[in-house]
Amino acid sequence: KKKPKGSIKFMLKIIHGENLVASRHELEKIKEEKKEKEIILLDGRKIDLTTLKEALESSSMFENSRIVILENLFSIRSKIELEKMINYIASKQYSNELIFWEKDGLTKTMLAKLKADQVLEFKPEQIVFKFLDSLKPGNAPESLLLLTKLLKTDEPEIVIFMIIKRFRLLLLLKDKVTSGTDDLAKLAPWQVANLTKQANCFTLESLEQIYHQLLEIDTNQKTGQASFNLTKSLELFLMNL
Repeated sequence: KKKPKGSIKFMLKIIHGENLVASRHELEKIKEEKKEKEIILLDGRKIDLTTLKEALESSSMFENSRIVILENLFSIRSKIELEKMINYIASKQYSNELIFWEKDGLTKTMLAKLKADQVLEFKPEQIVFKFLDSLKPGNAPESLLLLTKLLKTDEPEIVIFMIIKRFRLLLLLKDKVTSGTDDLAKLAPWQVANLTKQANCFTLESLEQIYHQLLEIDTNQKTGQASFNLTKSLELFLMNL
């Protein structure tokens, strides 16, 4: 039986940003704080509006209320379905608390549409940008030094995710694909200019090879086929860049 509207204080909290370690830590802290509630986890890449409504509008199995954690909704394939779910979330016509976690930083436009009660953004440390900007041919000593510092605070799985994302952007810019992609749409003009300058250090062919090499490293690590651990694989990648 659905609880009557107005009986519960609605709450929509958004956790986002490219500092995945920090944002994940915040999410885990919330789970621990809310452990007396029934927690429902939803993968935004796989759900539809009906599933979302059922989770947010159904009563908890227990006496305590339910909390719904929705991850990576903006990775959904259908933009039409995404728009429907965003409008529903913003309406707050549901009786359960919603925690919205996104692996990337959301734009001001996205945040305005969602109308959250609380927004927590976790931005990468400055060393992350220094490291990613250092990725260019003949710059291995600096990149390796920055990698060593970066791995003191971030897991290698997070680092390779950031490297793959950076080279994807470089490849798109080098191939003159400047529209139609969410990642590029989020960038300010000065960021595009800096990335274009970095992309010009490579040929299109070399960027394609590097991107596929990174995907292979990532896949081999996840499937247990790698010859070295991920940290060593990253070091070898930088030495041969």
